[in-house]
Amino acid sequence: MPKATIKFTYEDYKNLPESETKRYELIEGELIMVPSPTFEHQDISGNLAFALAKFV
Repeated sequence: MPKATIKFTYEDYKNLPESETKRYELIEGELIMVPSPTFEHQDISGNLAFALAKFV
């Protein structure tokens, strides 16, 4: 017997409680928990922001 899947709506997503530790995305009705960015990701983002700020 196939597993029943629940399709979430944007209204369901909007009504989720806010969390400082968990982030979610809604993709084609599926609620997916997004992992936190790694230190390397944050470091690269900071370097990119600095480079763009110098350019602008």
